[in-house]
Amino acid sequence: MSETSVVLAQPIVTDITTVAPLGDSIRQRCMELAVIDSQETAELAGSIVKDAARVKAQILQHIDPVVETAHKAHKAATTLRNKLLDFEADVKGLNQRLGAYLAEQRRIADEARRAAEQKAREEAERLRREQEEAALAKAAALEAEGRHVAATLALHEAEKPVPVVKPEPVMEAPKVAGISLRDNWKWRVVNEAAVPREFLQINESMIGAIVRSQKDRANIPGIEIYNEPISVNR
Repeated sequence: MSETSVVLAQPIVTDITTVAPLGDSIRQRCMELAVIDSQETAELAGSIVKDAARVKAQILQHIDPVVETAHKAHKAATTLRNKLLDFEADVKGLNQRLGAYLAEQRRIADEARRAAEQKAREEAERLRREQEEAALAKAAALEAEGRHVAATLALHEAEKPVPVVKPEPVMEAPKVAGISLRDNWKWRVVNEAAVPREFLQINESMIGAIVRSQKDRANIPGIEIYNEPISVNR
């Protein structure tokens, strides 16, 4: 047998027709005894509880072998699957390194694009100022010559739109065929005291353990400790 081969257990076929009605009978008897308000109904309830325990034992005797066999088959198949796919941890690390590289290249490209856009805005502003200064100088010269109308018209030249300055083209972030970047937002706690209450979760396991061990002596602020007895089959 090869290292990666596995023998899957065959399922056990069991006849449950003899035990299936037993559970239905217990359910029906529980539903019929909707109210327990007398010693007679209490005794009847106790009888049902005892019968239910016997029925459960019978059902488990039939079903447990099936569950055990299926569990073994599932465990064997899962072990084989994990062994065949154990390379995924290496692929995950490789993918993280690739993602980090592509993210850095995208950051560099975005930074270059923003720098080019800023340069274009600055150039457009420079052209606007030059046009305005030239118009003012021309208007002043015309005004000095007494040509008032021409001076007024020259001032309007300062309001003309400047030529559109397009950003210089920049190199796009490199791409890998078949691979793309997908945002993967995460979080980390930096100040636990500042986290709003609605994002905090009550530790139910710890509370339950304290209440079960200390019983009515348990004292947890904001928590009511109470006893809710249940009947048990002895």
